Amino acid sequence: MTVADSLLQPVNLAVLGAGPIGKRHIEHVLFQPDANLMAIVEASSN
Repeated sequence: MTVADSLLQPVNLAVLGAGPIGKRHIEHVLFQPDANLMAIVEASSN
């Protein structure tokens, strides 16, 4: 795979924290056609 080929591949992302800012990050990732939301990690039980 060349560098140019890798630029065409989607980016896999995880969001750490599902609080107010994490939710904004999740929304932004979901609207990016070249990004895959692979995981959401929340350490708090609240």
